[in-house]
Amino acid sequence: MPHIPTYVIHPTTGHEDREAHLVEHLPSVGLTDYEFIKEGDADALSNDIINDFFGPGLTLGGMSCNYKHYLSYKYMLERDQDYCLILENDVFVDKDILSQIGRMLAEVKSKRNWLINIEEASELVPIWYRKPGKLVYRAGKNKMAAGYIVDKYFAQTMVTYLEANLIDKNFDSLISQVAEELAISLYWSHPPLVRQGSKDGTFASEISDEQQGFWVKIKSNTRNFYKMHVLSNIQPKRLRLFRPYKDDD
Repeated sequence: MPHIPTYVIHPTTGHEDREAHLVEHLPSVGLTDYEFIKEGDADALSNDIINDFFGPGLTLGGMSCNYKHYLSYKYMLERDQDYCLILENDVFVDKDILSQIGRMLAEVKSKRNWLINIEEASELVPIWYRKPGKLVYRAGKNKMAAGYIVDKYFAQTMVTYLEANLIDKNFDSLISQVAEELAISLYWSHPPLVRQGSKDGTFASEISDEQQGFWVKIKSNTRNFYKMHVLSNIQPKRLRLFRPYKDDD
């Protein structure tokens, strides 16, 4: 596919290294139609926004991140885009992402109100459920929110929900929580196409306690390998995410 509209969740200050990384990295993998979401920084959230959108339990950084995801959906709807890719600003993207996304969209062309999570996030589709040539798998929960594709029906569903309810958790958990209520179909891609630099020590995280550095990367990569290639295939709670949908096409 030639391009996909892409929104990047991005604070305007303190993340200059991440912005510089993405300005170089995204075009190198073919993602040229991208926009940084700079509105809604933590230090710029008005009391009206905080009171209208958020309950207790979130830091200002978490509120800001959630609000920027919401703005991405708003922009998508205002521009009448059928689907879009949403990335957080610490990602590394597979070089074949456009070709893979084109195939994923073909797999869900008859569906509506969906989210395809393309992030690695230390979890893979279990080997027992993978099928040759298939990229998209229905799952019982979302992963994290650093890389995912949505259609316009999902965007409208979430905008309506977010404008009517106070949010007290980060977006990745929220989507898992409301998916059944809002008739959202959640999918994971295999293979994943995005990994998050703040989870492997490349960048420090503002929202969690993840830090950066060489030894952090070694420890993180070892832990992630075990989670992805061992736990993903044997841990009962992970297998249960896919069992109800094993025959879903």
